[in-house]
Amino acid sequence: MSCTNPQRPIFLGALLLTGLFCVYWGTFLSLFLFWWSSPTYGYGILVMPISFYLVWRKRVEVCRSEIKPSFFGLLLFLGASCIWWAAKIVDVQIMQGLAFIIMIPGLLLTFFGFRVVKIISFPLAYLFIAIPIWSFLEPPLQNITVIIVTSILRLVDVPVFLENNLISIPEGQFF
Repeated sequence: MSCTNPQRPIFLGALLLTGLFCVYWGTFLSLFLFWWSSPTYGYGILVMPISFYLVWRKRVEVCRSEIKPSFFGLLLFLGASCIWWAAKIVDVQIMQGLAFIIMIPGLLLTFFGFRVVKIISFPLAYLFIAIPIWSFLEPPLQNITVIIVTSILRLVDVPVFLENNLISIPEGQFF
């Protein structure tokens, strides 16, 4: 079924997400406080509003799409809920946050189906960069950056001394 009123699926989606945020308020609050205090993940505060704005921009396309609820979405939502409960029991807040973010597409897939979720797949995937699980990428990305910077400096004939990730040039040091 497709809708004639473009506000209907947006209103239902907002209602569903509001309910999810109310039920898992503690998890969202712990994520927010982590983002607020983290020098590395401070950008996370902006990710949700940007993601919701990107979904809002797709509202007409969502309305034109066939809304066909999916049982797979319910399985995804219930699986994420089980992960959340297990993480709650052992008090692993990062996993609670990850499970909470997985619940969002699961909930939307349950009520709207694959076609709608496909339309808003980028904003939904974008939510995952706010979860503080990407620290393991930091060292390899730093190494790649150092390699690129030193290569460029050598290419333009700037003398470079490299020690671990500390780059020294005649004008100073940076890392």
